[in-house]
Amino acid sequence: MTHRTARRLAWSLWTLDLLLLVVLVVFTTVSERRPEESSLEWLLGLPLVLGLFGYATVGAKIASRHPRNPIGWLFLYFGLALMVGIISDEYSVRALRQELPGGPAAVLTNQVAFPLSFGALPLVLLLFPSGTLPSRRWKPVAWGMVASILAATSAILLGPGSLAPGVDNPLGIEGLRAVTNALGMIGGAGSLLMALLAVVGLFVRYRRAGGEERQQIRWLAYVGATAAMFLLLLFASGWVAPGAVDFLWIGFFLCIALGIPTASGIAILRYRLYDLDIVVKKTVVFGVLAAFITIVYVAVVLLVPIVV
Repeated sequence: MTHRTARRLAWSLWTLDLLLLVVLVVFTTVSERRPEESSLEWLLGLPLVLGLFGYATVGAKIASRHPRNPIGWLFLYFGLALMVGIISDEYSVRALRQELPGGPAAVLTNQVAFPLSFGALPLVLLLFPSGTLPSRRWKPVAWGMVASILAATSAILLGPGSLAPGVDNPLGIEGLRAVTNALGMIGGAGSLLMALLAVVGLFVRYRRAGGEERQQIRWLAYVGATAAMFLLLLFASGWVAPGAVDFLWIGFFLCIALGIPTASGIAILRYRLYDLDIVVKKTVVFGVLAAFITIVYVAVVLLVPIVV
């Protein structure tokens, strides 16, 4: 594939993602809000959609400039596959309510799209930032991730039974129940194991990397550490401050949806590759300042009624 062909293909896929985004906006606009959905799910919808388009945009940029780096194509694939999954979910709700055609097929598409799309993220970690494996020894991890996702997807496609309340799998085969159950267990466990090994591979690459590549990896690691911080605060807030759970979930999803493509784009494209130490120092300063203001505010709220 020539560089010009790769560039055209990358931006064609980006255009397709943009069209799917328009379709999703139309669906969410005309669809009635599901009563079982909480306000948190709708608050997470905006950063999720922006993040999906961000993955596609960064992917198109990387693929058009560095077509041999598979990370750009993986980002494009992730954004497109997950967008298809969300659209099929929106359509399935409307189709099942109004008895439109294709409702069960849309439910099945939604359930298949999510493992197929999220399987790309561990591969990104394994290939980041150069687009190559840390060494040949890591090939089984990459192929193991692909095999695990295909196993899990096959289990969903061919597994008999209910996909949703009142919706049976149109492709389910009763005679393969034992096989699909085994494939589902193998695919789920294998995906989790390969994802953990992909994180280990990123640490191995970081230890072996030189100055510039190490700086690139640190951008992605910084986003991962921030997401982990939000996750830890989520667990702690359940006992200390239950009211902060919604805001912490939003912060966590912002890191995953917007932080990963942004950090990856900065690192791989090397556009204004700022010194990460400066970014971390500023983040710590603002974080400490925000924590101090929060403590003062809580103290005032608690002490004023006592004094009065």
